[in-house]
Amino acid sequence: MAYAKATLQDLLQSIADQHDGGNLTTNTGTLGYWTRLLNRAQEYAAGELEVVKKEQVTVASGIYSLGANFRYFDRITTTSGVPLNLISQDQSVGMSGLYYWITGNFFDGYVLNVPVDGDYILFYPYRVSPMSATTDVCIIPEPEAVWARAYADIRLAETDPLEDAQQFLERSQFLIERMKSDKQKNDQELAFAIPPDTDQRTSPSDPLSFD
Repeated sequence: MAYAKATLQDLLQSIADQHDGGNLTTNTGTLGYWTRLLNRAQEYAAGELEVVKKEQVTVASGIYSLGANFRYFDRITTTSGVPLNLISQDQSVGMSGLYYWITGNFFDGYVLNVPVDGDYILFYPYRVSPMSATTDVCIIPEPEAVWARAYADIRLAETDPLEDAQQFLERSQFLIERMKSDKQKNDQELAFAIPPDTDQRTSPSDPLSFD
């Protein structure tokens, strides 16, 4: 059987396996509460892993409005892979070439500014979309890291009657650290050596991406 990515339904069932002997509740209030905790745990894991989105965009009139899920840029390149340098808005006056700067704020939205219109590839850590439908897929490669953390939060809210909250928090963090290690191993394969007559040692490696 082919590997299937975990859905919200799978995560809810995993909590029920620990919490209620495998009997998943039909109470909408409880399911909503568990779902909120799972989304909080998914957001935490995504932040720890620095999950990065890769997106190709077309900039016209020097600006491109970024989505509400944008946090900050890991890097920006041309479609041929040439990197752009980050500068401040003050430095942008009269500037031309491969540069970019960011304007806006969290409430009004962020805007990418470049002096040269064209197609660019954006790499940025982002705010993951919450799961709502039972068929929504968890973006974290190790789903146990998500449901274990949510389960621990449930137990802590219940004053931990089974005294297993810490065990599941530690399990969640262990899986997150293992995913970080896997990511580092994958990134190393993408690095390449720079000739020894330069000051640099290796090129930036591609971050974990979910296109």
